[in-house]
Amino acid sequence: MVAWGYRTVVSVLLLALLLCSAVRTYADDEQSPPTYTPGRILVKLRPGVAIQEVSDGKPIPRIGVTSVPVEEGKELETVQRLRQSPGVEFAEPDYIVRAFVEPNDPLFSFYQWNLKIIRADAAWDIDVGKDNVTVAVIDTGVDLSHPDLATKLVPGINMMYPGLPPQDDNGHGSHVAGIAAAASNNGTGVAGISWGAKILPVKVLDAFGMGSVADLAQGIIWAADHGARVMNISSGTPELSQTLEDAVNYAHDTKGILIVSSVGNDGGFGGFNPTYYPASFPNVVGVAATDSNDRRATFSERGPFVDVAAPGVSIVSCVLTGLGTPALGGDYEYLSGTSMSSPHVAGLAALIWSANTSLSNEQVARLIESTAVDLGLPGQDTFYGYGRIDAYAAARAATSGILSMSAGSAKFLTELNARQSTRVLNIANLGGVSFDWTATISPTVPWLTVTPASGRVGQLSTRPVTLTASLTGISSAGAYTTSVILNGQGDVQNSPVLLPVSLEVVDRLNGHYLPLVINSNVPGW
Repeated sequence: MVAWGYRTVVSVLLLALLLCSAVRTYADDEQSPPTYTPGRILVKLRPGVAIQEVSDGKPIPRIGVTSVPVEEGKELETVQRLRQSPGVEFAEPDYIVRAFVEPNDPLFSFYQWNLKIIRADAAWDIDVGKDNVTVAVIDTGVDLSHPDLATKLVPGINMMYPGLPPQDDNGHGSHVAGIAAAASNNGTGVAGISWGAKILPVKVLDAFGMGSVADLAQGIIWAADHGARVMNISSGTPELSQTLEDAVNYAHDTKGILIVSSVGNDGGFGGFNPTYYPASFPNVVGVAATDSNDRRATFSERGPFVDVAAPGVSIVSCVLTGLGTPALGGDYEYLSGTSMSSPHVAGLAALIWSANTSLSNEQVARLIESTAVDLGLPGQDTFYGYGRIDAYAAARAATSGILSMSAGSAKFLTELNARQSTRVLNIANLGGVSFDWTATISPTVPWLTVTPASGRVGQLSTRPVTLTASLTGISSAGAYTTSVILNGQGDVQNSPVLLPVSLEVVDRLNGHYLPLVINSNVPGW
């Protein structure tokens, strides 16, 4: 393995190169492919139950499931109706199964462990990426003639040497570009995370990996104005620059671009763990590094600026043509660093946007964070952020709704003479596709109502519902139970959701007790 390294004293204007060693959403005029078989659903009845509609179907031996014919276009409606029947154990669409996609790039199977650990190969069954998303690689440039990059490039710019092409003279930018979006399934070299995304090369660093805040800021602004939707910045400065933050905010706030940056590689040098920018800006996704065992890379920086983690140790990708390791074909090399972690996230963002073009940059970031594999301490921490990215989970979440409730159960405590009590909960959609939902009470009880009983919840949003418990039909103290069943219509994960509800009725909820005070010296006591 060849490792590249740079340690440089960085002035206010110079950028430290962060190397330690080096289902698709369709446009309105497109037809979405079905996710389930038209005219057929799958149903399993409870023991001893017979329903004529189900009996007309074709049994699947040994598991008690029946393939039931239904009117085309009525599949989801029929599933929802049958799910409400107490005699039905489950009902579901007959989902379509597709062959797994694996690229024929020769280095993928044996060398690209990083893509397998983030489940990119599973994500490609949802979407392999399209050329409607452009990733700006703001770096040392990109090798314009590299066999795995040349066909992916759109015209870029050279901020270091105006008028010259953004040709990489270091290899770092080419390595970054290959991780995010190398030409894939082309029988050559490596696979990129997004097969279809275009690469916009923006050269802001020289052959030594050095540059200025002025050049970086101008590169960000230029890329924002020239079609970038995702930006990868695998470099940074420990000096807080308002100029750099203004450029980042312009790209993020004004242009709606998702900006991803590596957090730095000084986490392993004792107490030396500086804050690097732009990774630490609020409008940037800061990325730490992990190894093939899902452990934090020893060099990876830690702090509140870490949003997620991604593979960054011994990553094989493109370098300058002919200057790589001969055993890898001469055009590819192993490099390590948070510089390598960051483009994993940039490539994933491009994949998500390819699958669902309606998402905002903040929503894409939330999907990446919320679907990450939690490592280290539970929840967000300073080493892994929200966790190591999971490409499949993120792509799946982008192309479906995810039904969730703000509580696992609802409990009411009231006394016999009370009128009613209420509790407000939130129905949440943690996915990127809006869906309709319905709430039913099972078993039906007179004392509980849900308002509203149906509705629609948007992508990555919540909808409040009110549970009202009254003493209708209840004349004595005791414990009463039922459940609210929430069903999402369409491609919804985690549906149905069961919410247990309990009502405890007591004779008197609050009593007042007066102590009896006795003066034993009073005659007669």
